[in-house]
Amino acid sequence: MRTFEDKLKVPYIERFNGNIAVRDNNMEVAIKHYNKALMGMKFIFESDKEKFMNPSSREDAVKYIREIEIPCSLNLAHCYNKIGGYHLAIKYAS
Repeated sequence: MRTFEDKLKVPYIERFNGNIAVRDNNMEVAIKHYNKALMGMKFIFESDKEKFMNPSSREDAVKYIREIEIPCSLNLAHCYNKIGGYHLAIKYAS
């Protein structure tokens, strides 16, 4: 059984790997990593709803959104813009 901290490592690692792929100008690989990071965050928020519903944990939820969800979404917009997927770039930039 994985702990919450173990589950949380996945989105951070995937975001980091996506950043490396962007640096290497490999947008398709970066897209895969950023999507995995966002899916990981979605899984965490859905599987641990009770954890984030109490007021003391909302600050943690905001922290994870600021550190993972927002940067990954904007980086996805950048990647899709680079490869000509403008409709997806708009979606993720919104």
